Amino acid sequence: MMCLVYPLNRIIDIFVPFLMVLTGIVFGAYNLLEVLVIERRPRLAFNFRHWHSQQFTRLWKTFGPLAFKALRPSVSPLAAVANGVVLDIGPGDGQNLIHYKSENIMKLYLVEPCVGLHMRLRENVEKAGLDDVTMIIACGVQNVEVLYDHGITPASVDTITTFSVLCSVPAPEETCRFLYSLLKPGGQWVLVEHVLADMKFPLARWIQGMFEVVWPTLMGGCNINRDSGGYVREAGPWMMVELRRGQNEFGWEMLGHAVGRLVKQRC
Repeated sequence: MMCLVYPLNRIIDIFVPFLMVLTGIVFGAYNLLEVLVIERRPRLAFNFRHWHSQQFTRLWKTFGPLAFKALRPSVSPLAAVANGVVLDIGPGDGQNLIHYKSENIMKLYLVEPCVGLHMRLRENVEKAGLDDVTMIIACGVQNVEVLYDHGITPASVDTITTFSVLCSVPAPEETCRFLYSLLKPGGQWVLVEHVLADMKFPLARWIQGMFEVVWPTLMGGCNINRDSGGYVREAGPWMMVELRRGQNEFGWEMLGHAVGRLVKQRC
């Protein structure tokens, strides 16, 4: 029986991103029709930034709840260890905020560039009891000057959290080095990120590469084949590294995960 289950699981695993690509095509077509027929603003049909924002918002509202539910066993214990000054990169609409321990957080910065998600994000901040310590910053992590203006400067952060976000940040290796610089000595980085398949599964990597041709455009800037766990591990010297595959994962998954916690080396 196991001989049949293993290949069947792998076939199903490939089908999931294929279904997501089809959904992305449908949403993309709807976005185009929306600006041409409903909004009657034809200039926006050629505005990639607007299209990208609309695409990301719709995809997040569709797949976000499913992803949050699936990743809850990994995210919950990691979010619970966040303490002090916390920098949450790309919280989306904030469904993970409920896992933070409010009594351990002195300040919470939520860096979320998609303003279409901010209303729901604020609602979830209140539900989590974090409104007194939270600041929402409407920018991307690459907007260094904006972060500095809000007091997020080198060696100022106790905890960085990235949950399903490094797949879409620009220049990921450089971004991870920058985020590392923001951590205080002894500060921690906790993450749950979907990543490239293990090296021992070259076919899985090749299939991810095929999806990658259209994935960033249709999936709102997401990349399916990044080694995000490796980028964080190589961002700087760590005194502790605990990185593993996601729960019940084997390394060949199209949307497999790197899960763990890293502690920055003290001076």
